[in-house]
Amino acid sequence: MAQGTAAPRADRNTGMTSCAGDGSLGGRAAVVVLPPLATASAPATGPELLSSSLDALADGVVRCRIVGGDGPADLEVVLANRAARDLLNRRGVTLEPGMRLASIASGPVSRRDLHRYVRVVLSGRPLDVVDHGDDGHPDVEVHAVPVDGDVVITLRDVTLRASEQRRREADARFRTAFDRAPIGIMLLDPAGAVLQANGAVHAMLGYEADALVGMSALELTHPDDRSRTTAQLEALRSGTSDHLRGEKRYLTADGEARWVALSSSTVPDDHGGCRQVIVHVQDVTERRRIEAQLRFEAERDPLTGLLNRRAFDDCLSAVVGAPTLRRPLGALLALDLDGFKSLNDELGHGAGDQALAATAEVLLHAVRTTDAVARLGGDEFAVLLPGARCEPARRIATAIVAGVAALDIRNSRGPLTASVGIALVDGTGADPDALLDAADLAMYEAKRAGGNQWSVAEPAGAHPRLPGTAAWGRAADRPGGDVITLPGG
Repeated sequence: MAQGTAAPRADRNTGMTSCAGDGSLGGRAAVVVLPPLATASAPATGPELLSSSLDALADGVVRCRIVGGDGPADLEVVLANRAARDLLNRRGVTLEPGMRLASIASGPVSRRDLHRYVRVVLSGRPLDVVDHGDDGHPDVEVHAVPVDGDVVITLRDVTLRASEQRRREADARFRTAFDRAPIGIMLLDPAGAVLQANGAVHAMLGYEADALVGMSALELTHPDDRSRTTAQLEALRSGTSDHLRGEKRYLTADGEARWVALSSSTVPDDHGGCRQVIVHVQDVTERRRIEAQLRFEAERDPLTGLLNRRAFDDCLSAVVGAPTLRRPLGALLALDLDGFKSLNDELGHGAGDQALAATAEVLLHAVRTTDAVARLGGDEFAVLLPGARCEPARRIATAIVAGVAALDIRNSRGPLTASVGIALVDGTGADPDALLDAADLAMYEAKRAGGNQWSVAEPAGAHPRLPGTAAWGRAADRPGGDVITLPGG
């Protein structure tokens, strides 16, 4: 026996062991030694003293006789102290002498379990089980041993202990899942400060273990995403939302921006408010890079890196479909290289590809950052100038014509030059295809006039001129002059 632990002493008058000072049996393995049941030849001694002594115990004590005859063994209640009666009453059972335990067995301790437990006790071995209550009923620890041919059962309310044990087990499961999760998990307070962060988050953002604790979620967020993050935290804190998903950028310890997918949920307090916010974090930087690359390849001409025909059509449709409160909506330039076929035939496709790539660079340097530049196919290019009026469009066309001529790419028939047609997008109802046709018509008029120049086309009615009337602007000339009127425009 451990040092400092007194051995139970049997009282010769009552037959009971001594108890701990708090009235409990001092441990779930403690045994109450009761005298044999009264018989005709051996009357009970001190029954009132026995009853009052048992009722003074904090733990429940039940003495049963073994009954059953030819059927399965059962236990019949002979006596039960006050603690046992009160404890089982809280389980919805009224315990009285003469009752058989099989009639009240419920929960994890079923009748089949009870019969098995009786066999264990009859074999001379002690029995220890915990019967977990449900629907608010207490958890009861049961210890049973054979005593003088009967069975003595001690009962102890372990609800708090069992609840604490379940809480510890739940905490351990959460901690294991938290620490070993392959994706990042953070626990924030309602203000957005990091309370806990698992190893995956630290590794993702390049921080030492626990370095994130105490930091604000806003500190980790890219400056361009902070206003949205503040609004989301407020929505979670106020209860407007209890779960949010989205993607944004976090900053690593080195200041690098990494895209992450976030799933944020509130952990409610006892009043339904926000106690904490749990955030699942997944690095999607590589996925977004691949998506951007796929979009680029789907929208771009592989030789020049300019927009392809499909992407340019989308841009043109967006401008044409915009509200017409401000006119013009923009200008459209169509460009074709003069002498490109001869260049290809004489110098080969490699030289032709170099000429196309160089022309693309001229276009990109001539336009604004808000403009769209595309290679439509072959040596045909197009430029969309959103919001531009005729005069800015002419200046850009002049720069393009001059820039291509300055490339000084020659074949036997002369230098490579460009012809440009300009059509204004003025919101009069023309569709994208009609606008491209208008710009193409103006471009071919410039080409027929000798190339290395631009021409402007406007819808009929803007200038009262006969169809086919035109004037040209060469790279070295002052832009301006007449306009070509489109038949049926």
